[in-house]
Amino acid sequence: NYAGSSDTLLIQKGTYEVENRLSLGNKAITLTSTYDSEVDNQDAILETIIAYTGSEECITFLSANPHEGELSIINGLTFQGKLTGCQTGNSIGGDGHVMFINNIVKGFNYGLNVWGNQDKKEGVNLQHIIENNLFTENMLGLSIESAELLVTDNLIWRNGADETSPSYQCSQGGLSIGNDDSFVLYNMILENTMYNGCDDRSPGVLFNWSPYTIFMNNVVYGNS
Repeated sequence: NYAGSSDTLLIQKGTYEVENRLSLGNKAITLTSTYDSEVDNQDAILETIIAYTGSEECITFLSANPHEGELSIINGLTFQGKLTGCQTGNSIGGDGHVMFINNIVKGFNYGLNVWGNQDKKEGVNLQHIIENNLFTENMLGLSIESAELLVTDNLIWRNGADETSPSYQCSQGGLSIGNDDSFVLYNMILENTMYNGCDDRSPGVLFNWSPYTIFMNNVVYGNS
């Protein structure tokens, strides 16, 4: 609550149990572990864990929606959730810019939902960057909608519904793209699953009215 725009919150290794929402609000905040891509000390990602342990089921755990012209960075962290009977997950969006890079997101109903300003501007105007993350063991790995994004070099692996999942969650799987003008490049979308007879859905990649999305050089394999 005391952090302001342009502040950096440096989180040391450890497991941090959070019972309520983790919201960066409209502030331009950098939330990071000690991970450094030049050193590639991946242990910093694996051992810096922010875990949702609260009892509320219908909760947006991590959220960031900076004001227009401002940038938030979320880097080098593991976000650990728990599957519930409702839509527990994480969300970034708004009119500003968010870089979500080098993170692990696991164990949520919705791993990460990314949204933006539907008022498209002329030319390429990337709002958010989703890069080099692992999305795994979520009901839905990654959902992007209503924005111009760069989604690149992510591993979306082993997300989705199974025989224990309630029927409303049958649309889950790896990646969902809706009403979006994004660049989806060089991702690996592997072994995501679908259940409950959702024959009109795709366990790997679901395109929902996305005529302007550029989807190139991705590996989509072993989804069922």
